[in-house]
Amino acid sequence: MLSPETLEKRAQRAWPSLLKGELAFPWAIPLGSPRGRELLESFDSVLAWAGGIRRLAMRHGLRLVEILVRHRQLGEQSLPQTLIVEDLAAYLRWQKKEQLYRQWTQARELTLVEFPMLSDWIHKRTDVLEDRLDVWPQCLSVLRYFLKHPRPDRYVRELDIPGIDSKFIETHRPLLDQLLQLVLRLEPSGELVDSLRSFCRKYRLRFDPLLIRFRWLDPRLAAQTLGLSDLSVMLEEFQQLNPPVSKVFISENKTNVLSFPLVRDSLVIFGQGGGVGALAGVPWLRTKDIYYWGDIDTHGFAILAQFRVHFPKVRSFLMDSRILEDCRELWVQEERPRATAFPRDLLHENEAELYQKLESGSWGTNIRLEQERIPFHHVLAALEDVGR
Repeated sequence: MLSPETLEKRAQRAWPSLLKGELAFPWAIPLGSPRGRELLESFDSVLAWAGGIRRLAMRHGLRLVEILVRHRQLGEQSLPQTLIVEDLAAYLRWQKKEQLYRQWTQARELTLVEFPMLSDWIHKRTDVLEDRLDVWPQCLSVLRYFLKHPRPDRYVRELDIPGIDSKFIETHRPLLDQLLQLVLRLEPSGELVDSLRSFCRKYRLRFDPLLIRFRWLDPRLAAQTLGLSDLSVMLEEFQQLNPPVSKVFISENKTNVLSFPLVRDSLVIFGQGGGVGALAGVPWLRTKDIYYWGDIDTHGFAILAQFRVHFPKVRSFLMDSRILEDCRELWVQEERPRATAFPRDLLHENEAELYQKLESGSWGTNIRLEQERIPFHHVLAALEDVGR
């Protein structure tokens, strides 16, 4: 027997089917009326159930079909057999969704008049349209603009869309990306639009340039930039720089970059958390001796390997077993060890062995030595080895 509570839940679950046009009326819901022994053994419960079903049908204006059950001991009993929702209006009245359905339908119809290419998306994502009804008119305004200006070449702040500002596009970026992909009929690129910058790049908008921060380690080189030693330049400018250095150090820690000792004919780059992708497009780096200094943990070696995809000769700096063991009292735990694959074959033999020990817990669970914890005398000694 379906209880009134179960019927309510079934009706709620039918809502997406209704929006997809897959719920036909009249909708008949069999109730599973009791028979024979069940009726005899639970007669009071059956009567209570029947009363609850009748009250539900009466309260919501639903039609109830009953069946006459003849029982040898109980005689004739009329019991609910089928609950019938006659039409769309009855269903909406039951679920108290008349206004929501009207708004959803209007939004869908308005959308498909202008953007018929969104038909399949709306059919599959009825829940998204429902959840965003309050901002849907603004979303359509954005679609209209990009359909008219598919390559704006402007900053988001400059887009002349009534009621739309950069905050709206940033807040609703994932939804707008789905819609624009279809409206502009773009080929799937697999690009992850995980930031406003990536959204702007994908839809030909201008965005704040990526800055590369670096520091001259040779005072003679700083003299070429009016004595400025700590600089941040746009990536495009950095790509054209090609400075007269022989060595380039890369560190993921800003304090390490600021305190890095002076080294002849050298500079140090602030990697900013594994900025492999940005530096990969700097051609002159391939002509330099590159030293990568990262944390001694699974992520540090993964970044090192990814650098070698683009710069095969890059060397690790202060990332070996001796340093790890000398700094045992400075170990911390790596909260989320590397889980995704990376080209381990690009690690050198000693690096791969150290990585394997970290991963297997040879020294303990999730051991990590952060680069900024390494005592400064180790830095000076390592620089003597590479030639200051």
